[in-house]
Amino acid sequence: MLSPMRSIRRAATGAGPLALVLALAAGSVWSVVIQWTEDPAGWMAIPVALLVASAPVQLGPADTAGASASRQFLLNGSMLALATLYAQYLGAAAVVGRELGFDFLRTLREIGPELAFALAHARAGLLDWLGLCAATALLALFAWRSGRPRASKRRQP
Repeated sequence: MLSPMRSIRRAATGAGPLALVLALAAGSVWSVVIQWTEDPAGWMAIPVALLVASAPVQLGPADTAGASASRQFLLNGSMLALATLYAQYLGAAAVVGRELGFDFLRTLREIGPELAFALAHARAGLLDWLGLCAATALLALFAWRSGRPRASKRRQP
């Protein structure tokens, strides 16, 4: 059993912080796409999922050695959810600000998450939901493949 400090130290290293930074950066890029297309752009969940799932790969095989498939899926899924919420909140704030004539920062302060997420939900179509489902399935596939035991490359006599 790990002590609390040891588990916090383990959580602060590895793929977690990198996945968090990648999710927030991808969410901000996604919000720009939302503003350009004036659509929730649910298809952007697939590249975001690929980016978040690549975090352990970028750190090397030593970081993924002890991670179970369910733990990897939980981390990647929560980072995808964070990126989605962040992008949709920023995108909805841009739409409301544009319609009401407010600047972006004032709109972010005043609309609140309830209005932003209600607007994002109302604007989402079938393709947006399919994009999120495909991204989640992609993350599950990555987690399953990372949790499988690797076959040894050396030949056994």
